[in-house]
Amino acid sequence: MFPDRFNHVPVVFQSKSGAYTAKPFEHVIATATSANWTLTLPTAPTVNDVVSVSADSITGGYEITVTGTSNDINLREGSATSFKLFITNDSMDLVYNGTDWHVIHDGRISHSCLLRRTADQTGITSGAWNQVEFNASESDEGGLGDTSTFKITARRDGIWVMGFFMLYTSYTAGERYLGRITINGATDVRISDRIDTGGDDISITAGVEVAVSDGDDFQVGTYHETGSDKTISGTTANLQPRFWVMEK
Repeated sequence: MFPDRFNHVPVVFQSKSGAYTAKPFEHVIATATSANWTLTLPTAPTVNDVVSVSADSITGGYEITVTGTSNDINLREGSATSFKLFITNDSMDLVYNGTDWHVIHDGRISHSCLLRRTADQTGITSGAWNQVEFNASESDEGGLGDTSTFKITARRDGIWVMGFFMLYTSYTAGERYLGRITINGATDVRISDRIDTGGDDISITAGVEVAVSDGDDFQVGTYHETGSDKTISGTTANLQPRFWVMEK
């Protein structure tokens, strides 16, 4: 038993890697390297009971669900009966106030992802939206990006900031070039519009802040009005198409 920062109340440390029901005043050191599992908060808590959990190691895309059973947990994204730990070093300190679990300290790491394209994308057809195919991950906190579907998927409700950049290296004078971010393949949340005036490559960039739900996926599309197929640059490192999202 060791003192913690909650009024010097003794806390027992427990190391767990599978389903477990925590007891009051336990700090659960959680590992998920071979399967998903659930940590249940005390089922009959009393006022001022404290429980902490920290993710010692999470790998392989696994996750740890922390549930309050019939008692809500007051999270930054809203009240819920459970939350998940996705990243090594995620943590949460909770105290029971007689009605629900109150967050003393939210140590969950903010999710973010940056995808890019490392080669030219040719064959951008006119008169239709084309998905930008981001084939490389530059950074990914939370396992959000998929370089086979070229999408980023939220794993928590909340407010997210997202944006994109792309550069057309083939173009037609006077033609419109557009880029957009779409949620779940259906809802446009940001569209950027450029018209070529001749002589220069066409860059399209945009950013937006939007409320999203756990499981929503985001993708970037591009459109040009008429003429022959076009090309988006991907060979010059500092001009490669990029798509980024960040949880606020």
